[in-house]
Amino acid sequence: MFSTNHFIWVAICIVLTVGIVFFCREKRLSMEKALTWACIMCLLSESVKVATYSEVIPNIATGNPTIYIGSQHLPLHMCSIQIPLIVFARLTKNKDLRNSLLGIMYPLCMIGGITAIAMPSVFNTTISASEAFTHPIAYQTFLYHVVLLVLGIYIRLSGEVKMNRMTFVKSLLMYYTFVVISIYVNSALAAPVYENGVVKYLEFAPNFMFTSSKPVAFMGFDSKGTWALYMLSYLTCVVLLFALFFVKELCAKKEQES
Repeated sequence: MFSTNHFIWVAICIVLTVGIVFFCREKRLSMEKALTWACIMCLLSESVKVATYSEVIPNIATGNPTIYIGSQHLPLHMCSIQIPLIVFARLTKNKDLRNSLLGIMYPLCMIGGITAIAMPSVFNTTISASEAFTHPIAYQTFLYHVVLLVLGIYIRLSGEVKMNRMTFVKSLLMYYTFVVISIYVNSALAAPVYENGVVKYLEFAPNFMFTSSKPVAFMGFDSKGTWALYMLSYLTCVVLLFALFFVKELCAKKEQES
């Protein structure tokens, strides 16, 4: 992260995002067609992930080799959770439901796309910076998040999705729901080591939505109390970030009350 190759990828992502959004605006692409292309890109992205992360492991229970993908690669982070939402938004025939869902997805796509491109965890967990242009997962990571960023921007610019103060509230509620679910999922998929029936430590634990452990060194915790402070800070940052993307709607409320 923050290497020369990373900055090159950031520049590429900016150029692609601006170019694709400009193209969509010039062609007056409907939201339905935009979602169709997003679905195709999501399927390609997940196919690359499966091909890259899957491995054949002996199965002691059956004696047969079994294809296996580590639980940490499940599509349960904020960005990858958008995949079923994108697919559902495309397939539903209810336009009001689609527009409501897209309004809720708007800040999730924007924040997820920007943070993942600016601070790609893939360089810390999967590949080195020197593999930024030789490893398929690098292309998958950056190009998928370009798709999210383009979708988020186009949701706002298309004019088809009406957003208001309740959209802001619903977006926060959806994010908080994902946060709560992730705490259970992270614990369920962890590998605890017991001594006398008591958990002593974890050999492995996923960190979906960054709720089970610190995403960066300066945001750590060492007790339930400091974890609560960490989560309070985390969620406060989420509220502030979401508010940035709904400034127009939130300011409109103040103007009406004044």
